Amino acid sequence: METIEEGRDWTTVPNLTWRQNKGIRENSLSYLADEKDLDRLSYGNLPLLKDWKTYVHCMGIPFVWAKGLSKEENRRYYHIGSPLFPLNIGRGCLANCTWCGGGAEAHLIVNGRKGVVFRSPEAVVDTIGEVLELGYEMVHIAFDPGKEGERYYRELFPLIRKRNLRVKCYFESFSLPSGSFLQSFSETFAGNDSIIALSPESGDERVRSRNRTFSYTNEDLMRTVCQAEKLGIRVDIFFSMGIPGERYHDLAKTAALRREIKRKFKNIGRIWTSPISLEPAAPWFLSPEAFGIIPTRQSFADFYRGSSPGEGGLGYFISDYLGNGAELDAKTFESVLRQAKCRDHCALHLNPSKASEPFWGRLYCRYLSWRAGDRCD
Repeated sequence: METIEEGRDWTTVPNLTWRQNKGIRENSLSYLADEKDLDRLSYGNLPLLKDWKTYVHCMGIPFVWAKGLSKEENRRYYHIGSPLFPLNIGRGCLANCTWCGGGAEAHLIVNGRKGVVFRSPEAVVDTIGEVLELGYEMVHIAFDPGKEGERYYRELFPLIRKRNLRVKCYFESFSLPSGSFLQSFSETFAGNDSIIALSPESGDERVRSRNRTFSYTNEDLMRTVCQAEKLGIRVDIFFSMGIPGERYHDLAKTAALRREIKRKFKNIGRIWTSPISLEPAAPWFLSPEAFGIIPTRQSFADFYRGSSPGEGGLGYFISDYLGNGAELDAKTFESVLRQAKCRDHCALHLNPSKASEPFWGRLYCRYLSWRAGDRCD
């Protein structure tokens, strides 16, 4: 903005992509936000937004909105309950999970960032205090870059306790949390209403290892859920379907692990299985042949059209997914996944924080489709 006001040369502005006549210019990535930059920003000043209270009371997990329902009905059918604030912890990543457009390689390509940077624990705690005053009750943390993250949270959690901030937490754990992390988490956040989300992706350890940087065995997963249960921590479990290295018959292992988890533990909230959409800069987008996928989106325009109403789709397909010699196209591939999800993996429940059996989930799905006028986005 200063460059425009002063009439200076736009080529001096770091990180700027701009149009010059009919051409596109890309300036060098010479600026990268550090901890001081992130700490100077305000993350909780929601009154700057029009109708900001709608964000507080109506947006949450899962991120689903049915156009045919009122605000109150959407909250009743799709919201886990507590007003949820997405808490910014830092930027960057150390992992390169196949499907993720926010991994280490993507950050290097898009931002020029190597490694991770954290906001100071003091600044994060200040933000928590601000949003609690606005009416939020729970913070959503989705920043877990392996062991560096665990070291950081060993500083943050005691500071939250020291400030006596009574807040719930929804924590997405990319790796398996250690016993000491679980203990500190249980001491910091309010009772059974706080949740740790784990994403094993597949019941098949081979498929999991193929796709996740922070991988682990089924035995390790069960041990961690058991430790969380003893500490009174609720756990959400997220699986994927149709990912690299997986074939249709592997879904049976995921369904079996889902059933075993639900049978053994009482602290389980949602168990969710879903396909993953193709993201730009994700490893499987950059090297589709290496991961055995065929992308249907190549350019920004493809992603733009793919996100338009009625234009959905995953953005890729695996032609030999059935493993029987039959060749699938994109439409058939997605149809196979939808049918498998409906039959063996449906998790809809009257209480959005819980997971039901597929049979009851299908019945509830039909009810919601009818109730929303079959326009659920």
